[in-house]
Amino acid sequence: VGLNFSRPAAQILGQYYQFIRLGFEGYKEIQSNSMDIARYAHEQIGKMAPFENYSDDVVNPLFIWYMKPEYDRTAKWTLYDLQAALQQNGWMVPAYTLPNNLQNYVVMRIVFTCPLLFIGVVIRLTTRSPSQTKPCSSPISLMSSTAWSVLSMLR
Repeated sequence: VGLNFSRPAAQILGQYYQFIRLGFEGYKEIQSNSMDIARYAHEQIGKMAPFENYSDDVVNPLFIWYMKPEYDRTAKWTLYDLQAALQQNGWMVPAYTLPNNLQNYVVMRIVFTCPLLFIGVVIRLTTRSPSQTKPCSSPISLMSSTAWSVLSMLR
């Protein structure tokens, strides 16, 4: 195995330590949990009125979604606004356009690396009063009951 140390090696050493500490079964359990959470989040995002999942299946602990065109035409906010509101709540969930031939689509992508309360945050940020033009950015402590149920499901 060749290692490239052109960058600081702390992440590599951290992974080695975690592998020794958790072993194969520990890593397998982490990945299984990440997949379960990604599937659940994929399902919940797909049920939300503004959103459409890019794919029907989740094969990795990540997925992409976009705003439904009919919703997007009348929405007073964009996925870039949602990205900013999520970022204010500590989430790095990028919104970006797709490459050529699909550049009219703005999508969001999330990678699940640990069990966190993402769905509750999205529900809270996209559920707003009619006078709001952008997703709200209230503190994370106002997490919805759905998010807390996700947390209890993971225990």
